[in-house]
Amino acid sequence: MTEALQHDFHSYIFAITDRYICRCSGGHSMEPRHISFIDKDMADVLIQCSRCAATEYIKIVK
Repeated sequence: MTEALQHDFHSYIFAITDRYICRCSGGHSMEPRHISFIDKDMADVLIQCSRCAATEYIKIVK
């Protein structure tokens, strides 16, 4: 994957994860912590709450 495509996908991932609400703290505090690119259109993302450290894996398809 080219660097330009990765940057574009990172921006997309941050926009998606910004909408997630943490079940424990109840706020929009989920941020990506680890991203594994499966291919140019799919990624496994570990998101973590910045308040309570709860984590969740999500799959993002662009």
